[in-house]
Amino acid sequence: MPGDANGDGCRDAVLPAPGENVAGKTEAGAVGVLHGAKSGLSTSRRAVIPPHTAGCRVPAATDDRFGAATGIPGWI
Repeated sequence: MPGDANGDGCRDAVLPAPGENVAGKTEAGAVGVLHGAKSGLSTSRRAVIPPHTAGCRVPAATDDRFGAATGIPGWI
């Protein structure tokens, strides 16, 4: 899903990974973000957000499939 996730004026891509194994939990899920630049998306400027990230109230759980539905606030 394209949008500007970090507010820098460049398009970023939010990539759901609901089947990702996290913290030993099968298919707990995660979300990947490829940050953009004026030249396009960059694989060196990326973030992986698992469900137990600071500020996220959801602990990693087996078969939770975190990230199965994603969006960028203000864009959807």
